[in-house]
Amino acid sequence: MRTLQRSPHAINERNSLGQTPLHLAADWPWGTEGLLKAGAPVDSRDMRGHYPLSYASMVECWTVFEILLDSGSPILASGSARNQLLLVGLHYDSLSP
Repeated sequence: MRTLQRSPHAINERNSLGQTPLHLAADWPWGTEGLLKAGAPVDSRDMRGHYPLSYASMVECWTVFEILLDSGSPILASGSARNQLLLVGLHYDSLSP
């Protein structure tokens, strides 16, 4: 969080995989809340099209998962509904249209 105080633009920086700080905070509830309060976009996708919500699911950090859902995170990336749903633990066929 000190980095954001010194360089507010860092909230939108990406690494070589297209991950933002919010993607990388997938198992850090306090950090996730701080990034969201600072304006981190909850709908950023990495180079593979995964949202931060997918990362929280992959590491099974359900606290961060809930924080992101409550902050309006999209669940699906367009064009990859089945894969995205599996990442968040949902089954495509069980959803109503």
